[in-house]
Amino acid sequence: MFYTQKISEGSDWKPESIKQDRSLYNWPFLPLKGLIWLKNYLFSPIQFFHATLGLFVWFFLTPNLTEMKVFSWDWMLTLYFRNVGLLFLVTGTVHFWLYIKKEQGDQFQFDKKGLRKNDRRFLFNNQTRENMFLGLVSGCGIWTLYESFTYWMFANGYVLFPVEWVDTQIYIIIFFLIIPHIRQHHFYFTHRLTHW
Repeated sequence: MFYTQKISEGSDWKPESIKQDRSLYNWPFLPLKGLIWLKNYLFSPIQFFHATLGLFVWFFLTPNLTEMKVFSWDWMLTLYFRNVGLLFLVTGTVHFWLYIKKEQGDQFQFDKKGLRKNDRRFLFNNQTRENMFLGLVSGCGIWTLYESFTYWMFANGYVLFPVEWVDTQIYIIIFFLIIPHIRQHHFYFTHRLTHW
């Protein structure tokens, strides 16, 4: 279903039409369309990138679970610096593409003024620096603490299922099918709380 909005020339960007997605979360519930959405979601190029990145991080950039049986600054800092690298890889690439090279111009910017500099509303009077600081300190900090606690639980057997990849193909398949729903719910509820 499409509907259009009237856009005034002086306003910030708004889509000319908004397309209702075909996910499982639209009513009336249409199971076939929902399954097609799930197939398209799971097998899209960005999901292959995410899965490949996740596997690479697990096998090559994550300390061994035996090291994580006891909380230690060694492996927790390794996770933190790995997460900082991943944050820079993903958000840095997007920032470079959209704001430094300006590959889309300002055509799709919600705020036509762009990223703010010399603005007292932002930490360091700079929106980009504030975003970087908050991403590195609170974003990567909370991410790493949560991840450290989760790995510690896995390493000590405080979970309901085994963690060995070879022994748990059924769990891998189930999680592969559940992750889009976790993502959808996480996105919805965090944005509802943010924009209350």
